[in-house]
Amino acid sequence: MNAFISRYANWILVSLTVLFLLFWLFSGFSVLLFLLILFTLYMYRITKVEVVCTDEKAILAPVDGEIISIQKIEHKILGTCVELQIKNSFYEPGTIRACTDMSIDDYRLRYGLFGCEQRSLNERVFIFAKTSHNKAFAMRIFAGCLDRALKLSDKSFFKPGEEMAFSMNSTISLLLPSDTRLVVGLRDKVKAVSLLGYFS
Repeated sequence: MNAFISRYANWILVSLTVLFLLFWLFSGFSVLLFLLILFTLYMYRITKVEVVCTDEKAILAPVDGEIISIQKIEHKILGTCVELQIKNSFYEPGTIRACTDMSIDDYRLRYGLFGCEQRSLNERVFIFAKTSHNKAFAMRIFAGCLDRALKLSDKSFFKPGEEMAFSMNSTISLLLPSDTRLVVGLRDKVKAVSLLGYFS
């Protein structure tokens, strides 16, 4: 089952299935509950991805979505860096994958609102990581309006394309070194593990 459905949906699907079976047993078939189960299966689906670019300096898209911003910013820890933001819509698979070989140095979960226009008020996770060739970068995951909690893996090392989190309709920011070479542009649609650029 976990090859097709995110493991973060297990308890939701079990609860809905038990409720559906009890309702069917005592009251009859419920079209609404059946459609709710189908909708949950659709929302938590996992699409099969294949990492095509095996260059150790490659930066892969962590999620399906649209690039909504590329800008240079100053970060208090990383210094001058390139921020690349990808918006994942609710109808796209929400599995967030590792964008390179990465070891997690630290992550900070900040509780907040869901889907708020002001990103500073949103629930978000800030992940500090290093690549296998010792390049420091960060990933910010902002919760969307359909999320009720950001779901994260508890591992500390990920291979490229490996599942690391799940979100319904989040915005993901990659904070990359300023000398990163990008091969994508603003408003480009990207698929998970497609090539975004290269570390220098």
